[in-house]
Amino acid sequence: MPIPREEAALLTGIWASEDDIPWLILADWLQERNDPLGEFIRLYLKDPRTRTPSLDTERPTVWMLLRSDDRKRLAAEMASQHPHLDLHTRLFGDPPIRAFAACPFLIGAESLNLSYNRITSASVEDLVASPHLEALESLNLSWNDIGTEGMELIAGAEVLSNLRELDVSYCRIGNSGIRALCESPYLGNLMRLNLEMNLFSRDNRTKIQKRFRQAVCRF
Repeated sequence: MPIPREEAALLTGIWASEDDIPWLILADWLQERNDPLGEFIRLYLKDPRTRTPSLDTERPTVWMLLRSDDRKRLAAEMASQHPHLDLHTRLFGDPPIRAFAACPFLIGAESLNLSYNRITSASVEDLVASPHLEALESLNLSWNDIGTEGMELIAGAEVLSNLRELDVSYCRIGNSGIRALCESPYLGNLMRLNLEMNLFSRDNRTKIQKRFRQAVCRF
């Protein structure tokens, strides 16, 4: 499920800070809701060797953010690249993307490359729920296993209404995902669309060409 709005706001504060105060605020907020992650955060801040595997697995929002060195390094790199963020081949996987989607350095980003990152439709769900991608014009998710479900999430994402370029090649997208793409009310501004090596029919290829007449399409 997408990260709750209040929690996203608190995580944004964490991205922007180098001390523990925003973490303690988040811990208080979680403990008020009887969420055991709050106590886990307090223990982790006292001793980073603390490990609670079930929380690490079930609550990936803190997977990357609790590793402060990783967070600071990534935040600095994103700031230097802004507004064109190239994070391909980082092998993120799904857990860090939820925290990444709350990062304030996404605000105003015009292009985002997350190709070759071992992410699935779960990451797409978190990305399209981010409030920070309204300026995005180019999105590259190629060579990730987002599948048909991921394509359907992209097609239904109003936050991506400004997209001009979309690369979802080698993403295992099937016919229903292509139908969602063709029927999307939000992706009509696409000028470049890469769908190479996906799993859809010749008929759906024709539908794409009719729907996106103005776009350069690759199959």
